[in-house]
Parts: sequence; C-alpha cells; structure tokens
Amino acid sequence: MSEQERGSRFIAGTLFFGIILAAMASGSPIESFINPPSLLMTVGDGALLTVTAHGRGGLRELRRIFKENGNRTEFEFAQTVAAGAAKHFEPAG
Repeated sequence: MSEQERGSRFIAGTLFFGIILAAMASGSPIESFINPPSLLMTVGDGALLTVTAHGRGGLRELRRIFKENGNRTEFEFAQTVAAGAAKHFEPAG
C-alpha cells in the first residue's frame, strides 16, 4: 500500500469515528446507535449472499484477505465477490 493510500485511509477512518463520536455527543442515547437486529441482518445477510453468489470458498477467501491485509489483486477479488453478492439486491426488470 502506498504512502498516499495509507494517508487517505487514516484521514477517512479518523473522520468516520469523529462523525460517530460527534453524533453520540449530541445527546442521543447509546441505544440509538447500537441495534442488534439490524447488525444481524446486515452482517448475516451479507455473508449469506456472498455464499449464495460464490460458495463457502468465497466467504473464506474474503475473511483471509482482510485478516492478512491482502494485496491489490486480492482486494480486487474481494470487490468482485462483493459485487456479485450485491447483484441480489438489484431490482428485477
């Protein structure tokens, strides 16, 4: 990963967490930011759609890529797998 990519990721991550902390500091209760059923639907359905599109091997490969900080080619594979799973959300027609 290049120095520029690393810097961009750091800035994006910092802004991401900054926005979350600002929203939490606005006085909303923590329960409004953590919703177990939504998390289950998002993560669970995403995993199941990946398995539907690419089999269990696709899910295992994605986990390995992210766990081992894969190279660009591996991340391109991960994007292909995610795009295949996303096709299930496209409206029919």
